[in-house]
Amino acid sequence: MAIRRILILLCLPVVAVLFGCAGNGTATTLSTFETTSAGSLVSRLEADDLRSSDLVRWIGRTAYDETLERMFFYHTGTGFTVTFVGTELSVRILATNTTVASRRPYFTVSRDGEVAPEGTSFTVDEADSIVKLAEGLSYGTHTLTFLKRSESIDSVTAIASIQTDGVFLTAPAAPAMKILILGGSGASGYGNLGSPSVSRTTANSDSLQSFGYLAARDLDADFQFVAASGWGLKWGFNPTNNHGTVNIRAAFERVGIDDDEELVPTVYDVASYVPDVVIVNLGGNDFDSYVLNQTGSALTAAKAAFRAAVADLVTRLHTLYPDAWIIWTHTGSQNGAEAETAISDLDPKHDYTVILIIPKVGEYDLPEGSNNHYGIESHRYAADLLVDLIGLLS
Repeated sequence: MAIRRILILLCLPVVAVLFGCAGNGTATTLSTFETTSAGSLVSRLEADDLRSSDLVRWIGRTAYDETLERMFFYHTGTGFTVTFVGTELSVRILATNTTVASRRPYFTVSRDGEVAPEGTSFTVDEADSIVKLAEGLSYGTHTLTFLKRSESIDSVTAIASIQTDGVFLTAPAAPAMKILILGGSGASGYGNLGSPSVSRTTANSDSLQSFGYLAARDLDADFQFVAASGWGLKWGFNPTNNHGTVNIRAAFERVGIDDDEELVPTVYDVASYVPDVVIVNLGGNDFDSYVLNQTGSALTAAKAAFRAAVADLVTRLHTLYPDAWIIWTHTGSQNGAEAETAISDLDPKHDYTVILIIPKVGEYDLPEGSNNHYGIESHRYAADLLVDLIGLLS
């Protein structure tokens, strides 16, 4: 049986003892337990119940594998949230590249009022691990959110089970506002915990301290990432780019990217997540990996192809999400200027698009991260600009 079920009849004495116990000021009652499912209490989620149960809410793009009986979560910023009555909660995590120090995955766990990056960060060094995300809590009702802060190109991750020593309650609903974040390394928190003298690793990178996520957090918004370091709108540093065909534009249509930097074959239902705001930060990898290596007529053609890719993405987004604002962010760069031209040609009155200039790396004397990327202070600065802008748009 997919879920370990505890019959209510057998649990009535225990429930009677627990009646009135509280965690975070929330009373735990018999009627609360009975709403979790019809006729039973649930303490373990696994197999098909990972995708079908209302006791867990998945965050970001996920894909359930029926053969392996696990939920894959690829992009950074993906994970889940649950509410449970008990004192502890554990998960079984499957991951690749756990023995490679620079690539092993990192996660953040936030509990009972904490919102990431608040909470506890950890990594796993085994391919198959059972990890206690919470233990020694006072008996009562607790809410826990588990998020991946590293990238899919470093490690493919999956959850095989979620278990508590008590029972699960219906998971919290998602926030009303939704924000979609499309980008490369800048949007992924690449090296933002590091410094110019230290190479980027998963240990010193945290998407939960990136400007897109921080803006969503400050606005109490749900969020979804489609982002990968080195990947561009059309071209990029990913070895799988295949002459400009494997990119973030293509990844937008798929559930994820794997650790070989290949697109996951599973097509994502892009209509299933309708954002109010789309934040885009793309173009630097296109120009650095390809466009600026061209000269003469080839350079002119490359810039035109990039503008066409901008127009294609913006058109696709506006067709899918006609009520969403599309915010294109850049640092005043050449790629940003080309994107502005394409967007202004497409939406001259800016009825649904906005261009936002964010700081250059190191601007305003803000500390740099690894490999010429933002440190966390620059991410915070850019997030504040986004929050102010989205407030005006709203």
